[in-house]
Amino acid sequence: MRTEAEAAAVLARFESGHRLFGLSIRGVSVWRLLRFPVGLALQNLPFEHTPLPRGELLWSFLRSLRDLARLPGGIRYAVKSYVSALRIRGDGGYEDIYFERLLEEAPGGVRLFSLNAAGYSGRTGSSSAPAIDCTAVTILGALLARAFPVREGDAAFSRLSALIADDLGLDGFPMQRMRRMFSSFWWQSRLYEWVLRRLGAGTVLAADTGERALLAACRRLSVRFIELQHGIFTPDHPDALPAPTLRTVGAAELLLPDQVALYGDYWLARQADSALGKAGRLLSAGSSVIERFRARRAGEFRPSPDCPRMVVTTQGIDRDALIAFLARFLALYAEPCLLTVKLHPAYDSSLELYIKMLGSDSRVQIVGGRDDPNTYELIARSDLHLSIASACHYDALGIGTPTLVIGLAGYPLVQDLLDAGDALFAGSPEELAEIVSRRAWTPVSEAVSGKYYRHGFVQNLLPLIA
Repeated sequence: MRTEAEAAAVLARFESGHRLFGLSIRGVSVWRLLRFPVGLALQNLPFEHTPLPRGELLWSFLRSLRDLARLPGGIRYAVKSYVSALRIRGDGGYEDIYFERLLEEAPGGVRLFSLNAAGYSGRTGSSSAPAIDCTAVTILGALLARAFPVREGDAAFSRLSALIADDLGLDGFPMQRMRRMFSSFWWQSRLYEWVLRRLGAGTVLAADTGERALLAACRRLSVRFIELQHGIFTPDHPDALPAPTLRTVGAAELLLPDQVALYGDYWLARQADSALGKAGRLLSAGSSVIERFRARRAGEFRPSPDCPRMVVTTQGIDRDALIAFLARFLALYAEPCLLTVKLHPAYDSSLELYIKMLGSDSRVQIVGGRDDPNTYELIARSDLHLSIASACHYDALGIGTPTLVIGLAGYPLVQDLLDAGDALFAGSPEELAEIVSRRAWTPVSEAVSGKYYRHGFVQNLLPLIA
């Protein structure tokens, strides 16, 4: 297993010896599409991923066909989200953690979404805007890729496959897989082009870096494409392209968004020397859901010194070691406390192992990823947040909750928080027991909270919507 920084160094050496970004098919850099999955394979993180049930896929596919058959017109802007974003229970259904406030306050929007995690397909969203299931775009794109694959590009696919195998030692990228990946991307982009034409939207906002097919469709239609930061976005992230790339390959071939709306000035500084930073395509915008729960904590939270409330957010990374770590901590720390373990909504869906190993302790509460209370609510009402290397560390600071890094596999990804003194660290259960015994955390200052998450999310984005 490699850290993100180690994988980024390998990619940099690999790219320096070959003109990879210039290998284009139909005006798109093939290596741009491959860089993320190759970077992830280099890290070889111990993820626990639950596949989507076929029944949910079929149900979403049929619902999507219905939605696509009756697309509305005259839309001002569209947001692209996921079923797993429906995590905040409201009066009229579940609210989207990325876009709900924008859809409420900026009229003329539509919510596009797709199935990305088990157990969410039956959730009903709020009525802030029309909602359209686009799962069929992904499925039809994959089917069309097999039936009508892109025929050109043999030289590019062959060269990349050989280089990845020979120079990087990865055997999971044969030429045939690359052709399927590119063909699926291409067909999805054509389908999204049809969707956007019907909607008439002038701007599209996407919830993460993975919507390349939608971005390509926007390029062909001259629709503005804005990407929101999703999770931890460091200069070593596989989608943070190196600035020198722009000297030889155009922004269109690289599928660079028109703007990336980052959480705060901290992230703006970290990405300043990337291709996006050098191209002037970064904006410090904040986060809708963090603003909501920051305000809730400020108005409602009261510390609990006699029985500290702690929430552990899991990631599906190093699960067995995390459970053993927490079990040992509970054996060492005999005083009253409430330890809530909140599972990741997509990568850690099984409660059984946590219940088996931790459930006998009355101080432990285990909450499924798609169960209430939601992650942000749990963080907002806790004295301390804990995880290994999660975006929730930054979320906690944005909300105003002290956070602690557990020293298990992958934790160096958030080393910057430790270096800045903005997070605590426990390399062993003994260290965690000592920290909790001493109540060693301190309140999060407004300066630290605002550094990671800017205020005014909707107001910051409104000028970008055509």
